[in-house]
Amino acid sequence: PISPDSGWSVDNIAPGVPEGFVVAYNTGAGNDLTWSPIADEDFQYFRVYRSESEDFVPSPDNLVHATAETGWLDDIEEGYRYRYKITAVDHAGNESAAASPATTTGADAPLVPEGFALRQNVPNPFNPVTRIGFDLPRPAWVRLAVYNVKGELVATLIDAHMSEGRKEISWNGKSDNGGRAASGIYFYRITAGSFTQTKKMVLLR
Repeated sequence: PISPDSGWSVDNIAPGVPEGFVVAYNTGAGNDLTWSPIADEDFQYFRVYRSESEDFVPSPDNLVHATAETGWLDDIEEGYRYRYKITAVDHAGNESAAASPATTTGADAPLVPEGFALRQNVPNPFNPVTRIGFDLPRPAWVRLAVYNVKGELVATLIDAHMSEGRKEISWNGKSDNGGRAASGIYFYRITAGSFTQTKKMVLLR
C-alpha cells in the first residue's frame, strides 16, 4: 500500500512569486493592477490583497479579488490610500509568497503632464491583453496604432481628439478585422499633434 504522504512530494510545492507587478494609481478612475503570466503548468489563479498599511500581511481578511487574468481594475474610491500584494495559487491550493509592486505610477503624478510621452506597454511580453499608457500635456488629435514588423497596420486603437492628462488604453491582441494577431514582435506608434513616438512589444500566444 502507498503511504498517505507519498503523493505530496510534488503537489506541496508552491508556484513561483508573480513578477512584473505594476500598480497605476488613477484617482477617480480606480487603480489599475497588472502583472506577468505564471509559467507553472499547474497554475490556477492569482489572489489580490489590499490594505491601507504598506507592510501588511496577506490574509483572508484583506483578500479582495481572485483571477486567472494578468490584470485587474480596482474601482475603489480614494484609491491612493491603498497598497496591494498578489500571490499565485496552483490546482492543489498551494499559494506562493506575496509580491509587492515593482513599480507604481500616478499616485503623486500631476493631473496634467509636463510633456508628451508614450510609455512601455504592461505586461510585456503579453497574452492576451496589454495596457499602453501615454501623456498629453494639452488637448490633441491622437492616433495610436499597432504595426507588424513589415510596417503593416494591424490595429487602430485610438483615432480621436482627446483632452490633456495621463491616459491608458488596452489592446487585446486582435486586428482591426477581428482576427487574432499571431505571436511575434509588434510596434505601437502614437501621433499627437506634432509629437510622434514608437515602441516595441511582444505578443506570446
